[in-house]
Amino acid sequence: MSMTENGVVAARSSEKVNGSVPHEQEESDEVVSDPSKQQTVFGIFTVSTSSKIASLFTNHDFLNLHKILGFTCLAHYAARFYSLVVYGDMFFRHNSLLTWAAPAMHLVLSCSSFIFPVPKQRFGAKPIIWKELQIHNIIFTARSAAIFYYQLLRPSFSNVEEASAEHYLTRLLLVLISHYAADRVTDKLQDRGRTTTRDMPWNEGTPEWLKWIVKKYYAFCQVTAITALLCQRGSSTGQGILEGSFAIMLPIQLSTF
Repeated sequence: MSMTENGVVAARSSEKVNGSVPHEQEESDEVVSDPSKQQTVFGIFTVSTSSKIASLFTNHDFLNLHKILGFTCLAHYAARFYSLVVYGDMFFRHNSLLTWAAPAMHLVLSCSSFIFPVPKQRFGAKPIIWKELQIHNIIFTARSAAIFYYQLLRPSFSNVEEASAEHYLTRLLLVLISHYAADRVTDKLQDRGRTTTRDMPWNEGTPEWLKWIVKKYYAFCQVTAITALLCQRGSSTGQGILEGSFAIMLPIQLSTF
């Protein structure tokens, strides 16, 4: 710190002793005045390295690719679900370039997590992603993307029954391939035999009934997602399968946010 900055901090400390400056404000001013405790974001503004916002910005993602994709995908989810609630339609269209680009953007977001060093083992009760969960996230995002693109390439409509058998079997094959890949990842990277949900960490004192409900809820969501991917019927415009596979991507990607 410069002499001027030292003087400011000393003055603030003196005022604190006299009771004229709140403790929180004094600490905040000291952090802001110390260049070594500041971090430039996007080359535009600075944040304190001790703040929660600064934890989102690391040297690993020096091009900010992962963050830009993350914020873009969140905005995309918000826009599509807003359209679904307000207009009853996510506006995915087979002749739209934005529709074709959508799942690719979300899959690239998941793959961009390879930028960061990820531990192979879980960190106890800390909410930190580990290697098995990272790759599972990519596989299940790819599962939704594959079914989304299959519907774009071979559209199935609710009024074209002759295409249904082929469509259902192909979707089943895509789901089986993704789950086989996830099982192989677990065989290679599973942390000391612990599973993602059954062995998830809990705060001390969490009642057993709450643990049971949460685990059953996760199991229900997994079964529902697989059922939707396999059994969803295309609407008269082919929208149903597109919207269903896209919606299932949201909780998958949020689980590692």
